[in-house]
Amino acid sequence: MLVPILRMTLASTVVFVLAGCNEPDGSGYKLFAMKEGPVRYSFEYSSRFKIAETRQRADLAYVTLLGATIRQLNDYSSISAGWFVPNKWIPDAESAQKDLLATVSGNMGFELLDQSPVTIDNVPAKLIAYKQRNIRPIFNRETKGPVYEILRVVDFDYGGLRWSIDMRSADVSPEAADRDKADFEHLLRTFRILD
Repeated sequence: MLVPILRMTLASTVVFVLAGCNEPDGSGYKLFAMKEGPVRYSFEYSSRFKIAETRQRADLAYVTLLGATIRQLNDYSSISAGWFVPNKWIPDAESAQKDLLATVSGNMGFELLDQSPVTIDNVPAKLIAYKQRNIRPIFNRETKGPVYEILRVVDFDYGGLRWSIDMRSADVSPEAADRDKADFEHLLRTFRILD
């Protein structure tokens, strides 16, 4: 329960940070680089996303990218990536993943899609992917039913910090789900810690 509350709290704090973003080179991806702060990192992301915000404080640094927004119900998506100073409630990546599963497993329409080890820049990490009903009172224009979404969350520990990379996207078609999964996997493959 604490992870979603922490993420919502973080999303309400505005701090500007110097960040870099290169235009696509024809590959369909852009390069994001957190250039300031005690820990710098970079990754490639799909050019269909735009940087919504970057934040940095003494206890965290992260970026949020938005694809189509929630107003475009048939195909919304967002990505967040960054690091957090561990605390007594969530001291490490394993605790973050356990807390997340304990919180979301009771959500309407919850379905665990994947729970597996991954590697981020040669660092062991853990992935959780799950599907749930969107809790907002919105409906899929195609099916006239509730909107379901797929969430992918990767957590790992590195340099005394807890790192998290996540993607939230509408589950509107197999094609959109495959595209979003490919975009997330590309981001994970290209994620670099620049220390």
